Amino acid sequence: GSFLFCLGFAPALQRIRDRLGDCFLGAEIDDLVVTSAPQLLPNCWDVVSEELHRVNIQVVPNKSKVMLPQHPSAHPSPPENLPIEVTDALTVVGIPVGSIHHIHSSFRKLKERHQRFLGKICQLPSTQIAFLMLRYCAVARNIYICRSLPPNTPGVTDFCEQIDEMNIDCLGQIAGCRSLSLPQKCQARLPTRLGGLGLTSL
Repeated sequence: GSFLFCLGFAPALQRIRDRLGDCFLGAEIDDLVVTSAPQLLPNCWDVVSEELHRVNIQVVPNKSKVMLPQHPSAHPSPPENLPIEVTDALTVVGIPVGSIHHIHSSFRKLKERHQRFLGKICQLPSTQIAFLMLRYCAVARNIYICRSLPPNTPGVTDFCEQIDEMNIDCLGQIAGCRSLSLPQKCQARLPTRLGGLGLTSL
């Protein structure tokens, strides 16, 4: 379904790109990102709305936002008739973009959600199933965000270390060990071809 949607969406994206000229246009399935100078926003909004309407897609104003890199007061305000919220941060396809406060808040929410998921894994009645869920689901959950953020993003190193420790703690609970030694943690993070458990470290 997603693939067929993208096929149908592609001509509309091409027309938008042609009409907006030098503006950047990016899309992840139906998540559309357009970058432009503030004074061009009304034209961008009109073009996107018109072209998407041609393919029976309705742009939802309360799900659309204008992000200005700094505080909105430092930039020209969008016209009052533009029905979009102005912000200094966004989450685009699951990745926090913009203010450091927003990024740190996203890290906190991701850690809380990850901890809840690990808690459910530890409650599974089968040790084997719990370990497979840890290895193939839990460990992989945060690789995407770490690959998508620049390595020098403030707080990303601490986030990675904390997620790694959560995963190892979950392994200890599954295995019935209160704590694992440093060599045991290192071995658990090795690939299976090197005698490890494949619990990749972020």
